[in-house]
Amino acid sequence: MKLIELATELIPEGIHIQEIPLQILFAANRMPVPAFWPEGKGKYLPGIMVPELTVEESIEAVTKSVPNDPCIVFAIEDLLRENHLISTDQSMSPYLYSTFSILHELGHCLDFQSRYADKGLSGSDFYSDYQIEELKLGLDEIGQLAKKEREGSKKFIYYLTMYHKKYRENPFEVIADRYALNRLLDMK
Repeated sequence: MKLIELATELIPEGIHIQEIPLQILFAANRMPVPAFWPEGKGKYLPGIMVPELTVEESIEAVTKSVPNDPCIVFAIEDLLRENHLISTDQSMSPYLYSTFSILHELGHCLDFQSRYADKGLSGSDFYSDYQIEELKLGLDEIGQLAKKEREGSKKFIYYLTMYHKKYRENPFEVIADRYALNRLLDMK
């Protein structure tokens, strides 16, 4: 199954979904990603871009997109374990990863719609506020500390683990995670 097909099943009518080449998302280091399309009236519409991939390729693709971050998949698995979506001895399947990722980005889109678009604010307002929250969490500093360490060393892994933990504390990520987790729990 292609990611675009899964996204079409999960995302309600009216939310734009666009399939784009994987290389573009690799450059952004995120898959899938929220996006905003300008409407003729200067209003931004929320949507999601998904890579031209199959569900089965999704986990391998995300690890290749950030090859120096071995913690990215584990961070999501930990979140799923904490919420009893997988057991402690279980790895997430490509289907679960893809579903979580798409629902997470849908959570961002719905958050944008309710807290920004409905109040006349734009996608750039959303991103600006998002970046302010990232700054408050010190994600850039943690990332720089990780880069100073030898790849694969205990300190390198420590900083990456800290980065992912802090990243999930961003209020925008909390909203998107909560939406995705609630939908997954409802589907269980």
